[in-house]
Amino acid sequence: MPRISVVIPNWNGERFLRVCLPALAAQTCRDFETIVVDNGSSDGSLRYLETLGPQARVIRNPDNLGFAAAANQGARAADGRFVALLNNDTEPEPDWLGRLVACIERDDGLFAVGSTLLVFDRPGVLEDAGNSYTALGFAYHRGEGLAEAEYRQDEDVFTVCAGAALYRKEPLLALGGFSEQFFAYVEDVDAGWRARRTGYRNRLCAAARVRHRGSATSGAKYNPFKVFLTNRNNVWLLRRNLPAWLLFPALPLLGLGFLIKTFFYGLRGRAVLGAHLRGTWEGLRVRPEQPGLTPGETSWRRDLAIWWSMVKMTGEWAAWKWRRILGI
Repeated sequence: MPRISVVIPNWNGERFLRVCLPALAAQTCRDFETIVVDNGSSDGSLRYLETLGPQARVIRNPDNLGFAAAANQGARAADGRFVALLNNDTEPEPDWLGRLVACIERDDGLFAVGSTLLVFDRPGVLEDAGNSYTALGFAYHRGEGLAEAEYRQDEDVFTVCAGAALYRKEPLLALGGFSEQFFAYVEDVDAGWRARRTGYRNRLCAAARVRHRGSATSGAKYNPFKVFLTNRNNVWLLRRNLPAWLLFPALPLLGLGFLIKTFFYGLRGRAVLGAHLRGTWEGLRVRPEQPGLTPGETSWRRDLAIWWSMVKMTGEWAAWKWRRILGI
């Protein structure tokens, strides 16, 4: 039985799989299985996967069920103790998987370990060094656009990016996996936040490096489809994880965050602004599925500590944003 199950959700990503799967096959860690969950691809993905034979186990969906559902399918089918999620548009370095599993096995308190994601065509530039979440009500990628050399230390992070991360299978499934209602985007922040509420931690393994094309499947970074889902899911994220007693002190900052996002998306055109407003309204109008957490699993002290960390991450976000604006 393999120690690790690598799950790759795929939708019309044949050209990406032809880079990702050979890089995965070249891993120095050999104690893993590969599971590709195909979401109704209409390109040559399935034909390509058939040529690989037993190298990859394939789960076929007739339709596109979204990243979250595909990730859950792969996790439930996994034989390993750990589940690694990997986007199809990535190229992991040969020691990527070995470094992740070594990191998570050193600390039983870790729910997930994330990778250093690098811009595919600019490998010295960071795309993500762990996910942070501000008290303004939105997530951001730590270090995005900065030099990779600035983030070479392993450290605890709010959550990890599921595009290249290793999870403990048992608590991942016990906490309900990824919210399939989200379809795609922010489902990894939701899972990591729930894990923190029950006492787990998430950590960046800086030496586990992966090149990532970024939004290659859904299109441009700020396409209306992605903006709608991200903003809807951000509202659901708060409704699922922020305790009611924290809502009142959080509202002023959340309102400010909505205004900042509205201005930001407005600069990108009417279509993107409209997607932001529709997504926010949908998140308020439609009740999210509630995570299966019992009162004994969470505590007000832990929730308060999480909120305070979000306040501090707001300052970190502002400093990062100014650095990007000033180009330093």
